[in-house]
Amino acid sequence: MNHQLKPSPRALAAALLPLTLSLCAAAPPKEGLEVRGAAGAEVYEVYTGGCGTTRYANRITTGRAHGQVSYRSTSGLSVTAEANVGVGKIVDSTIVQQDSSDTAPSPEGKIAHLNSLAVRIGFHGKYGGLEAGVMPLFHNTLNEFERSSLNVLPSARGWLGVPEIAYAWLDLFAGPSISSWPGMGVGLGHASERLRVEIGYSPQALISQAAFKIDGERWIGARLHIMPRAMSDVDAFTYGALVTFSTPIDLD
Repeated sequence: MNHQLKPSPRALAAALLPLTLSLCAAAPPKEGLEVRGAAGAEVYEVYTGGCGTTRYANRITTGRAHGQVSYRSTSGLSVTAEANVGVGKIVDSTIVQQDSSDTAPSPEGKIAHLNSLAVRIGFHGKYGGLEAGVMPLFHNTLNEFERSSLNVLPSARGWLGVPEIAYAWLDLFAGPSISSWPGMGVGLGHASERLRVEIGYSPQALISQAAFKIDGERWIGARLHIMPRAMSDVDAFTYGALVTFSTPIDLD
């Protein structure tokens, strides 16, 4: 079964401050057509077995990529399409509970993948926006690494506030995936003329991301997520980073 990570409020507050120093933020989309991308890696733990079988703690190393294309008209109507690709390998499996009647082999060496597509339509105004759609998800990381599954989930992203000062944001099965789950989280952000910054919390990790304008409307930055073992109720961890970029596409 997968791990659920639930940090204490005190630990959460202590971790969020240094995370703001990390370096593409989601940010309310600009008018026109924009392409965003990200690539990186992560390491995480997940438990398998139990319920009458030998229980393993598995360490997984994963490479991830995320891409997004969005269009926002002058009226505020928007269309967004995004994709996530993640392929990892169980590099270490440790028995944490032995069952003498179970002879199932260790899952070490198995491949774990999480791939998704999402399409959302929405509206973005001066002080808020909302996108909603669907996310087909193809994976084997949520089912003990033994079989693949296809699920269709709702996908939504929203924000409210004054971007140049601060705004609140919410992702529901949207954005880059984390560990063995599609992206989700809630937090705060800031989007000025040259800087985009967001911090937040998801059920799997603490999130920090930022991007800087480098040329015209081109942006580059990074995204960090982390959940230390000491903050996990199930003694598991996850951490990873993505290098990010975004650029407008001139339709004229």
